[in-house]
Amino acid sequence: MTPDLPFIESLRERVRKHLPGPSAQQLMSPQFAYGRHRGTPSWDTQRAAVILLLTPDGLGHWAIPLTVRPKTMSKHAGQISLPGGAADDGESYEECALRELQEELGVAVEIHILGRLSPIFVFNTNFFVMPILAVAPSRPDYHPNPLEVETLLELPTSQLLNPQCQGKGSITRGSLHIEAPHFALGKHRIWGATSMILSEFRGLLRQTGTGSSLN
Repeated sequence: MTPDLPFIESLRERVRKHLPGPSAQQLMSPQFAYGRHRGTPSWDTQRAAVILLLTPDGLGHWAIPLTVRPKTMSKHAGQISLPGGAADDGESYEECALRELQEELGVAVEIHILGRLSPIFVFNTNFFVMPILAVAPSRPDYHPNPLEVETLLELPTSQLLNPQCQGKGSITRGSLHIEAPHFALGKHRIWGATSMILSEFRGLLRQTGTGSSLN
């Protein structure tokens, strides 16, 4: 059953009625995006979903699983992502997110959907991405798929609320150098669409007043 905690219930209610929206996403938008993440998808845009899964970390706090994509992948190689991918025909965003979670991380625990965050258009790969917020009553026994996951990371929710964990770096695209805000997780840097989705979730955490502790 869904963890009966005021924090989880508050999140469920705010996802339903009080999403921070694109203004929170924009705080982590890379330079020269020009608001295109909020653009209208074209006829050939591919639907996709990612899952932002809250899990107990075993130490009395919440964490979010993230994946480092193998450098051999054709899209977003080496980047840090929330579990997710393209939706199959006739598949709901929620079904897609849960399927991708199973395929990438082999998660077998019961998952409870809390709702949808604000969608984001990843214009450089033409994906319309729906973030699904969910919670697991216990920490999963992860079994990463090596074809899709190079490394599993677990991001403490408290990290999102720590100003010292936000920074800005430079990304090179050909001759263009782009400044991109990021969240720091050890030696890793989380930027792009993933950081924008996490930024909106950070806004939800701030609205609830906490979110790092299970108590």
